[in-house]
Amino acid sequence: MTAFVNDFACLFSLQQALEEAQYPDLNFNEKVNNRQLLSFWQRLADRIFASEEPPQSPNVVQKAKTYVAENLKSELSTQMVAEAVGVTAGYLSRAFSHHTGITLIRYISEQKNRRAQELLTQTDAGVKEIAEEIGFSSPSYFIRFFRKYNGVTPKQYRDGLAKETGGK
Repeated sequence: MTAFVNDFACLFSLQQALEEAQYPDLNFNEKVNNRQLLSFWQRLADRIFASEEPPQSPNVVQKAKTYVAENLKSELSTQMVAEAVGVTAGYLSRAFSHHTGITLIRYISEQKNRRAQELLTQTDAGVKEIAEEIGFSSPSYFIRFFRKYNGVTPKQYRDGLAKETGGK
């Protein structure tokens, strides 16, 4: 944390220096120095914000997971979830990946797939109803999605379960 504060103080000083140096009568060398200083400032900012764990990110990640669980019927995006938990999409993406090891989009897909499997296992709902239940407006897109994650179509998945349990 101390390094973060020191780096932040350095950034603030550099920004002040740049603002003080922005006069129209600068000569060529001063303009070059300004550009170099600005470039250094940007690299330093990128390094700080890329290397530091986002503050309170475990709480943000948990809020995002809760939002996804409560809104699985919607077509979810990183931007939508970020707005719901009160952070930027970039911040949420970094924090989520840092704490879970997977992207938010992958997490959403896995949750939708898990819910689809539950519905296929525990209900007689058709593909269209299941697609709507997990936020797909198109049953054909849901079938492609399901096949990608499970290697079989929803019907094949349900038929396979029926054979295993001696049902239909």
